Amino acid sequence: MPEKANKKVMIFDQLLENCESVIETHLLHALYLELAPDVQKDLRSQHIIDYYDLPATLPDFAFPDAKIAIYCDGYDHHSDSDPFQKDRQQSRDLQLQDWCVLRSAGAEILNNTEAAVETVQKTIRWKARERSDQEKRLLIRREKRPVWGFFAAGMVATVVLMILLEYFAPTLFFHLTGGL
Repeated sequence: MPEKANKKVMIFDQLLENCESVIETHLLHALYLELAPDVQKDLRSQHIIDYYDLPATLPDFAFPDAKIAIYCDGYDHHSDSDPFQKDRQQSRDLQLQDWCVLRSAGAEILNNTEAAVETVQKTIRWKARERSDQEKRLLIRREKRPVWGFFAAGMVATVVLMILLEYFAPTLFFHLTGGL
C-alpha cells in the first residue's frame, strides 16, 4: 500500500477509535468520504476546546483552524433538561469565541445522514469564504497604506532639522568650543 494511502487509513482509524457512540461512527464514515483530502487532515475527533474564562468542552468532531465544532447529540444523554441547557450555554460560549457550532440529534444523523454531511460541508465552505474575505480585506488595507507618507514625514523632519542646525549652529559651536 502506498505511504500516502496508508497514512490516510491511519488518520481515519485514529478518528474512528475516538468515536464514543454509534451516531458518531455513522457520521464519521459518511463525512470523511465526502471531504477533500486537504480538509480530511484538519478533522479532529474528541478535540478539547479550552478558553481561559470558559469551561472546557469536547466536541465529537472539530475543525480547529476553521473553528467549527460538531456535536452528535444522542437522546439518552439529552432527554433530561440539565444536559440540554448546559449544551445550549456551551454553544453560546463557543459562538462568542467565533466558533461555528453544529448540533445534530442522533435521529437526524441516523435517518438523514446526507443532510448532516451537507450541513458540515456548507459550513466548511462558508468558513473558507469568510477567511478568504478577511484576508482580502487585510491585503486591501495594506495596499491602501500610503508608503510615500513615511517618506514625506522623513523629508519634513530632515528639512526641519537642517533649518534648526543652520539657525543654532553658530551659537551651539560657540558654546561647545568654550567661546573660542
